[in-house]
Amino acid sequence: MKYFMFFLLLSVSSVANATNLYCAGKIKNVYIDQEGSVNIKGEWHNSWTRICNTKGEDTVTCSLWASYAATAVKNNLNVTVHYQVEDGSTCASLPTYYKAPKPHYFMIHNPGL
Repeated sequence: MKYFMFFLLLSVSSVANATNLYCAGKIKNVYIDQEGSVNIKGEWHNSWTRICNTKGEDTVTCSLWASYAATAVKNNLNVTVHYQVEDGSTCASLPTYYKAPKPHYFMIHNPGL
């Protein structure tokens, strides 16, 4: 029982330290590598960040996000990528490539609004 309470408190404290981070702007480029990683280069970051992997745990969502990213690049649309990260992180300081945190959502903005 002690171990259960320890892990419960540990998980609650790690959630309590997370903060919402909204990275918004245009996506300069997007690519998918042979391992299935979908990588974007957003205006908010000077390097590539992986948003998901098409061969990972949620292939449907990842495929949709890849489509959203390609559409955003093709049509020069603004997007918002939402992350939950440790306090102090910024969009410009997110880890790159496979070390990037998994987004909670990927939004395309309607240019007419």
